[in-house]
Order: sequence, then C-alpha cells, then structure tokens
Amino acid sequence: MSTKKLYEGILIFLSIVLLITAGFSFYKVIELNTKKSVVIVEEKPSVTIDEYKYYKFDNLSFGFIVATVEGKGIVDSISIEDSMTSENTRYGSFVSFLDTMRGVGYKSDHISSVNVLKNGFNELFLVVTDPNLKEYELSVNNEIKLTFDLSNPISDKTIFGFVVDPDEENEQPNNKPPVDSGDPSTPIDVREHESLKLDKLVEVNLGSVFVLEGSKYVEMGYPSNTRVFVVPVTILKPGTVITSASLKLVGLDATFTAIPEKLKLETSGKLNILNNGELTSGLLFFEINGAEYEVTTFSYNLDFTIEGE
Repeated sequence: MSTKKLYEGILIFLSIVLLITAGFSFYKVIELNTKKSVVIVEEKPSVTIDEYKYYKFDNLSFGFIVATVEGKGIVDSISIEDSMTSENTRYGSFVSFLDTMRGVGYKSDHISSVNVLKNGFNELFLVVTDPNLKEYELSVNNEIKLTFDLSNPISDKTIFGFVVDPDEENEQPNNKPPVDSGDPSTPIDVREHESLKLDKLVEVNLGSVFVLEGSKYVEMGYPSNTRVFVVPVTILKPGTVITSASLKLVGLDATFTAIPEKLKLETSGKLNILNNGELTSGLLFFEINGAEYEVTTFSYNLDFTIEGE
C-alpha cells in the first residue's frame, strides 16, 4: 500500500470519528435543552391576621383581643407560649385572665386560645393592660410580628354573657364612693406616693431576666415553673431609695418579697431599683412559684419602705 493511500485512509477514519463525536455532542446539547429543570422553592413560614376584635369593659382592669390568625408554610408548629407583646407581657400568662373574667361574671368558656401555631386558622386571646394604648404587637419570633389597631374597642359586656344589674346600669358615676388609694385593703393597679409612682404589675419572660455577675449581666436561668413579675417604679422625689418591698396579690393568701439581686430586664434595659438611689425609674422584681400559686389577677398591694422614712 502506498503512503498516499495510507494517509487518505487515516484521514477518512479521523473524519468519521469527528463526525460521530460531533453528532453525539449535538444530541446531548439538544437533550439538555429539551429537559425541563425542576426547582423546589421552600415556602417561608408566615402568620397573618385573618380577623380580630378588641374588647374593653368598664368592670375589668384590662382589655383583650380575640383574634383569628392564619399560618402558612409552618413545619410542624411554632410555640408562642413565651412570645412577648409590645407591653412586655408573656403570651403564656394570658390564660389566667379568663379565670378573672369568669369571677366577675363573664362567660368566657367559648373563648379559645392556642399555645402553638399550625398551618391553617388559629385562635388567640391577648390581654391589653394599658387602656390608652392605640397599637399592640405580638412578636411570634424574630421574623413574625402581628400588629393590632386598638382605636375602636367594643364595650358591650353582654357579648360574653355578662348580665347587667338594672340598678347598677342606672347608677350615676358621681354617686359611686371614691376609691381611697391610700387604703392598703383596696385592690389597685396603680398607686402614687409623694416620693414615687407605681405602675401596673406585669409578668415577664423568664429568659429576659438577667443578673449581674462580675462586670456583665448573664441570664438568671429560672426553672420553668417559676413566674417573674415586675412593678415599674418612677421616682418623683430625687434621692428616694426603696430599701424593701413586699407584694400582695388580691385574692392570693401569700406575700412575696422583692428580689435584692442586681437584675436587669433585657428586653427593656430597665434595672432593679431596690436599694438603688441613682435611678429615676426602674423595676421591682418578684418571684412566684407557679406550681404552688395560681395567679388569676394582677391587682396588687405593695408595702415598701423608703430610706430615711
């Protein structure tokens, strides 16, 4: 065989190989372009307000919201028992207020409330302690927050089965005896002293209570059955120092002494005002064993001593 024919044979063979390779590559390109790619988009959990109503009655020291919210994209469930409101109150503490309503004469048994949110509709019962509040927020977690407009409260007590006494209904407000805020036997929510003012009692999240260790604050680390309540204090007379304080909840046969440790409420930055004369405002902290005592009202009396008095 001549060299020329050999070269021709090799060239023909290489040409055939190149054609086969090019054809296969073209087929793969066509195949890839015709295949549909499937992209799985994971739905982000969300909770939105479907409907709600805000109730404020003149014979309750608190208002409340009955809401229906809708969950979507939730894997299993979201616990909201330790979720906090814009009033720095813990959602899990609200169930005790239903007992307070029953004690006054309301039929609140048909009010349902969940402690975990799931996909679909969920019922919530939320307590509003500030009667002048215009907007209210529940922080489900760092990403989900529910905001409620409180500008149009409902005041019809008969909605929840309350029976209005005709004599009470016709009684003029001016005929009612005044409440003596200086009488320690009077159930009150707010009391003003010449040196300081006490505000509404509030339950706080256990994880938000920090104690000073050395030069920094660390989480107190309470057991789960402990409940912590705070009384906000505003100093009216500069230099006033509260040296001791004891809390008595109305209807509860027990007295609780203010915690002396250097505490801080992490959510607000407020410090323990007990024995601290440098503060113009702060908090008095009280621990209550939730397994031993059932708190059904936030009306309280506070006995306190002031340095030099």
